[in-house]
Amino acid sequence: GFKRTLSTTMGGIVFLLAPLSVGLIVLRTPFLSLISEYGNVTAENVATEAGFLLMYCLCIVFLGLKEITDRAFYSLKTTRISAITGVVIMAVNIVVGFVLSKYTPLGANGIPLAYSIAAISGTLFLIVNLRRRIGKFGFSLGETVVKSVVSAAVMGAAVFGVYYLMRDMSLGGVVVSRALRCWYPPSAELSCISFFP
Repeated sequence: GFKRTLSTTMGGIVFLLAPLSVGLIVLRTPFLSLISEYGNVTAENVATEAGFLLMYCLCIVFLGLKEITDRAFYSLKTTRISAITGVVIMAVNIVVGFVLSKYTPLGANGIPLAYSIAAISGTLFLIVNLRRRIGKFGFSLGETVVKSVVSAAVMGAAVFGVYYLMRDMSLGGVVVSRALRCWYPPSAELSCISFFP
């Protein structure tokens, strides 16, 4: 029963968060432009924010799996592995973030990328340890991941296609018009800011 519940929950998390991550990656610039490109916030600021969000989006699925795996260890009355993994994730995040931001062309984007790398590696470590303790989960996580990635890619392509076709539409309302016209990549002629004095 424990394995069945665990496998169902993990499969559900992957199936829910993979499309969410892809959707956020595809629409990150228009979304951030819509909610923040006002006043002193420029298209360049939005582009920087979009870069950070892209790096964070890489680990959304893994963070969901980590939460489930932590709770699985708690239910097995084994909290030490989760606690140690949390400390290791934090240490890896700091070290890799420093290296990527200082010694690579990524610059500040290296900090959220380091967080994603640390979260992904920590989650994989927890899943491997949990499998050693309880055996196979009762389902193929790889199969679920492949199905979710394929469905997320199809959804991402559809969302981007619809968004691309609708970007020049105007429905009269300022917010709706702005939402439809904020498109990626921003340019001087057709950025969101150019439609509003």
